Amino acid sequence: MVSLIRLVAVPTILVCGLQSGPAAQSNAKSQSRPEAQAVLDKARETYRRLPDYHFDRLLLLQESSGDGKVAKIAELTLTLATQNAKPVTGDTPWPPINLDRFRLRTKTRQSELVQVCDGRTCWSYNSRTNEYMKGNTFRDVSTSVGGSMVMGFHLFTFSILGEGTIQEARAVRDEEVEVGKERRKCDVIEGQIPPAALPRPGDSQKPPSLASLGMFWLASMLTMQGLTEEGPATRYSAWADESATGLGPPTRVTLWIDQTTHVIVRSEMAAQLYKRGPSTGQAGEKVPVTLTDRFTTAVVGVPPEDLFRFTPPDGAKEVPNAASRRDKKH
Repeated sequence: MVSLIRLVAVPTILVCGLQSGPAAQSNAKSQSRPEAQAVLDKARETYRRLPDYHFDRLLLLQESSGDGKVAKIAELTLTLATQNAKPVTGDTPWPPINLDRFRLRTKTRQSELVQVCDGRTCWSYNSRTNEYMKGNTFRDVSTSVGGSMVMGFHLFTFSILGEGTIQEARAVRDEEVEVGKERRKCDVIEGQIPPAALPRPGDSQKPPSLASLGMFWLASMLTMQGLTEEGPATRYSAWADESATGLGPPTRVTLWIDQTTHVIVRSEMAAQLYKRGPSTGQAGEKVPVTLTDRFTTAVVGVPPEDLFRFTPPDGAKEVPNAASRRDKKH
């Protein structure tokens, strides 16, 4: 449980780091082929300067058993759109979410969370309670931890473009993939994210980026946020010993990067993680865990105007926003 407690603190500190801080650097030197590195560099620079975009994706997390059967851990539909995002400098691989006009949508089989800002007002709607909050800024309608987690899910795939994050990259082939009703010609890049260690309590060193924690972070956070499939809340760990602080497993990565727009339109990641039972917390078998991120919309340009509008569903109740709750505590 010690490692999971520290893990919760990492995204609270670091999700903004995905947007404004450098990616953690591995001690190992990159062995990238020049053509693969050039593709990754171009994609990173594209995201830094992307003012308007609209991405819809299906995120599928699965585990494989020794008999070859595949079980679904979580399935999310994600929408990320913004307008007039400002270019960023430094090592940030992704422009910050523009808090003037943007839309975040996270949907699972159990619930849907929608967060929208139209330039004057921001809303956050949760279908599980059929309640919504309203405020002047995104922070007004988002809790610090919950908002960081949701942002982390949306930015996880893109965060791996941080300089030095993917090691041993190689361009393996050209391939056409379906994105909605279109076919996109892509460079296919393979590589790995070297293992990273969680910080020990009291460490003064900068925590690792979410991307460097790889599949362990994503699987753990989806479980802790209740976004996994129905049933016992099996947790996944990088270590057999839950109190361990050593290196986690490497994450294998495959990216399909559009040769015209230079954005990711598909990704696959995989790592070996330990399963932990919901009651005992004991580590069980070590299983392959994979993430597939397939895009159905990947538009670089001004998104449709209606993405930045919000109309409360029938019967939805407005509740005090997060800002007012914080004020009451002071």
